[in-house]
Amino acid sequence: MTDAERGDLLATLSMIINESEDSLICIHLDPRQSVIPLGKALSPADSDWFYIG
Repeated sequence: MTDAERGDLLATLSMIINESEDSLICIHLDPRQSVIPLGKALSPADSDWFYIG
């Protein structure tokens, strides 16, 4: 994600979220690490993005 894309994302989300009820965190994940799903979980289809919702 470029700095411009990150800025656009955060600007859009700041208009959508309700700060008294919602939480948001954007972190940069180490691209050298792989995702290890547990239980019945599936690996993400797009490894460039990870969403928990």
